[in-house]
Amino acid sequence: MLTLHDSMKLQFKQGQELIFIDRPTGFLNQKSSQGQQGLVEVYSEASGKKLLPVIHTNEIDPRMTGAIVFAENESRKLALAQMFKSGQIKQKFWFLTDRRSQEIKYSLAKPHEILLSRIKRSPFYELWEAETSIASALDLRKYLSELGFPILGDTENGGSQFFHLCLHSLELTIPGEPAFFAPPPRIFERLGVLRDRVLSQWLMSVDTRQRLFHFLSHREQTLRLSHSEDLELRWEALGPVLWGAWYKDQDPSALDLERFEFLAHMIGKEFRVRKMLNRGKDPLSRVDWTSDNCPALWVAQEGQMKFHFESERGLSHGLFLDQRNNRDYIYHHAKNLRVLNLFAYTCGFSLAAALGGAKEVVSVDVSREFLDWGKQNFSLNELAPENYEFFKQDSILFLKGTARRKRQFDIIVCDPPSFARNKEGLFSLEKNLEELLRLCWEVLSDDGLLIFSCNLEKWTQEELEKRIQKMKAFKIVKGPPAVLDYEKAHESRLLKSVFLKKL
Repeated sequence: MLTLHDSMKLQFKQGQELIFIDRPTGFLNQKSSQGQQGLVEVYSEASGKKLLPVIHTNEIDPRMTGAIVFAENESRKLALAQMFKSGQIKQKFWFLTDRRSQEIKYSLAKPHEILLSRIKRSPFYELWEAETSIASALDLRKYLSELGFPILGDTENGGSQFFHLCLHSLELTIPGEPAFFAPPPRIFERLGVLRDRVLSQWLMSVDTRQRLFHFLSHREQTLRLSHSEDLELRWEALGPVLWGAWYKDQDPSALDLERFEFLAHMIGKEFRVRKMLNRGKDPLSRVDWTSDNCPALWVAQEGQMKFHFESERGLSHGLFLDQRNNRDYIYHHAKNLRVLNLFAYTCGFSLAAALGGAKEVVSVDVSREFLDWGKQNFSLNELAPENYEFFKQDSILFLKGTARRKRQFDIIVCDPPSFARNKEGLFSLEKNLEELLRLCWEVLSDDGLLIFSCNLEKWTQEELEKRIQKMKAFKIVKGPPAVLDYEKAHESRLLKSVFLKKL
């Protein structure tokens, strides 16, 4: 398994020249014609092996969940494909339907061998198990529809409209391998939740992260639990706290508050939901809805790094989780190097560098409050803040002064805001990008690395790279993969990151 600073691991099970995946919903299976990555590419990078799909990608709907297998070479792929074709590989599926049945079991031999067993029913839905050697889930969906069991969400085959295709590959048994089991989604086990589409969507968002990372086994860790699935309420796991960012104009209803409580209970956390719409008008204002025992101060981890979280400082909780893999890179590459962290916020990159053994760590931010918060994070991790440098200053002014003093750094992290106003004037990334990069170039050592990130929504990753390349001062080098708890591998990313070396 891929390990990121002992943090959340991308989960898979190794077999004989193959790996088993617990497939999350909503991911492409393979790279698209537009070059967007799918699960094959994601897990190839994680495993360090060139993986091959055994079943044709068109036979697996991206909305499905559960057990799937990839081969490590062409010969193993062909052998498995033949096993599927000859019926040697057995599969168990769970599916939901809103059609009522008279019997609890059906056994059929032709045209396909299939055993159907009803697991449970509610007034509106039934949960069934299909045990079969049918290789193609697409064929299974058609066959079940013909039998009078159209799957919930499978509108292509007569199923009722639903946001999710409620078909799950529960177990995959390949000769010579232990059976691979993939737990069903929570909405399969709690049929009453299906009537509440909002809560069902939240549970499926959480289900996706659980299949990717098994985060429920790492309760002290941090992770984004919903992102592009719901743009009006985004959830994050912050150790013991389930943190929600509420972007709607209207306040949560009584039903919403019940949903918050239910979701927090399901994953064993206290909840805090914060209203975010007035952040530009009054960044210090806070409107929260919380569970009764939700703490105002708490500690959570990212890998082995510990962070203070507070509900009374600023509008955000203090850590940008989408930078997790970049912080992990710093941790593993900063030993004996000089590291500069610009626009440092609460100094997460600085902490990663210090714990990674950096020779010098310098943090620069215009906010004394955030720098003090960063010092708390250092102390929490048993690092003496006085052994490191913290500067309350505009980052561009700091770079100008550093260049005059001819001081240089081996790694520079630069994650500026899109817009900012301070006593020096207005900073605009679109206007100041070239100046900022030129100053970074001046204080970067000859073989140094600049990690540049931004969240400017109007720029794509390609647009940012083109603007940088026009300067003819840097070359782009490969960095770590983007985190998958935010956008999926095929989706456009809000966080754009570029790893740069001097030309």
